[in-house]
Amino acid sequence: ETITHNGAAREYVVINVPAVIKGKSALELAIKETGLDPTRIVNMKVIGQLNPYDVSFMQSTSMLSLTNLNLEDVVLYDYDGNLSNKIPNSAFSNPNYNKLMRIILPKSTEIIGSSAFSYCTNIVYINIPEGVKEIEDYAFSGALSPNVTITLPSSLVAIGSAAFRDCRATFKNFQLPSGLKKIYSGAFSGVKLDTEIVLPD
Repeated sequence: ETITHNGAAREYVVINVPAVIKGKSALELAIKETGLDPTRIVNMKVIGQLNPYDVSFMQSTSMLSLTNLNLEDVVLYDYDGNLSNKIPNSAFSNPNYNKLMRIILPKSTEIIGSSAFSYCTNIVYINIPEGVKEIEDYAFSGALSPNVTITLPSSLVAIGSAAFRDCRATFKNFQLPSGLKKIYSGAFSGVKLDTEIVLPD
């Protein structure tokens, strides 16, 4: 796997989380079972199931070194154990505990939650998978590096308020998906564009 590691093959930890645990982080338990020190994990790929408790664990002091993260083969659940396919609200928005530079989102993602990546300024690679239908309020506000080029999936139908406000990513040759139905106020305020945004019919 090369994307997460900036085109250079490196060793990384693969953690299998076969099922979520209501009210707890199954990811934390899975890492402990390997005998690894989570504070020293830099490159990690997770397969299986995650819930918001698992995501919170990844952006806590317990995983301060986490830099490259591959969630492509993860399925997301909510706090109650129901399938959500949603990146949780404020998932990675704590810059004090977040050194993430590269992240691959689950291919089953349908919603990117409110403030999910707000002010994650270190990220130099992130994908918005085909299948994402909604990007909620402030999802990428003040986030990302100019090295990131934003491409929106054709499946997208709604962009929330200030979703990309002051986003530092590159919006080169930027186009809105033809199936987009709603763009809420200030979705792209403060964003530098090299072309006009053309609204779909």
